[in-house]
Amino acid sequence: MLVAQKLFPAWRCRVYLDNTVPASILRRLQDAGAQIIDMSGTARGGIHPLMWRFLVVDDTEVDRYLIRDADSLLSEREQAAVKQWVTSDYWFHHMRDYFTHTELILAGLWGGCRGGLMTLKPLMQAWLARQADVTRFADQIFLREIVWPTLRQSVLSHDDWFDFHGAVPFPPHPPIRWRTESFHVGSNASFQAIRGISRKIDGERQVWRVVDEQGLEKCTYSTNVKDGQWIADMPFFIVEPIARGQWRVELID
Repeated sequence: MLVAQKLFPAWRCRVYLDNTVPASILRRLQDAGAQIIDMSGTARGGIHPLMWRFLVVDDTEVDRYLIRDADSLLSEREQAAVKQWVTSDYWFHHMRDYFTHTELILAGLWGGCRGGLMTLKPLMQAWLARQADVTRFADQIFLREIVWPTLRQSVLSHDDWFDFHGAVPFPPHPPIRWRTESFHVGSNASFQAIRGISRKIDGERQVWRVVDEQGLEKCTYSTNVKDGQWIADMPFFIVEPIARGQWRVELID
C-alpha cells in the first residue's frame, strides 16, 4: 500500500477479501487507505477467490484498472510501463518479465479500460460451473479461454523475454527500490518461509506473532501444525530482520 501511494499516486488500491483475513491486517489496509471489497458469504456469488479481483472489470465507476497479486512487489520498472500504456491508444496492458511468464495473460500482470471487455461476472460463474476441478491456475485458464480473444486485439505488451504478439521492451526507469535476488515485475514478496516447533498435535493451528526490537507486534497469524512443526511463507522484509536476530517470533498458546 505504501509503495503504491508513492509509485501510483493517482490510483487507488482495491482489495477483495473475506472474513478469513485477520482483523489486524484488515485494519492496516483500511488505515493505509485501501478500498475494501468484502466477499464473505453470499457476496462471493459463485466466483472463486482467485477471480474476485476480475470483478473490477464490471465496475462502471472505474475508468482504468490494474490487476495485481496481493504479494506482488510494485516497482519503478512497472511504473514506467504503466505510464507508457496510459499515454497510448491501447485498451489493455500486459507484462512479462521472467522466464516462467508463459501464459497468454498472467492473472496478476494485466490491466484495461472501462468498456473494453464484456461483463465478466456471469461469464466467470458459467465457466466455473463447467469445471470438474478448479485448480490454483483457474484464473489464468479463464483469462486464456475467455478474455484473450478480446484483449489480444488492442494490448500494449511489455516483454523483454519473448518475441510474442508485438511485444515491446520495458521503457527506461529509475533504479528499482527492491534489493532481492532475481527481481522481476510480478516478484513474489513471500518467497521465503519461517518455521518453528509446536507442542500441538497435527491439524491444530499454532498462533504466533512477530515482534520487533522494541517488542512491538508486527503481525500475528496462525498456521496448521504437521509433524510437530509449523511453516509459513512470509515477506522477505519480515524474514530478514528475524534472520539477523533483530526481530523474533513468539508462540501464543
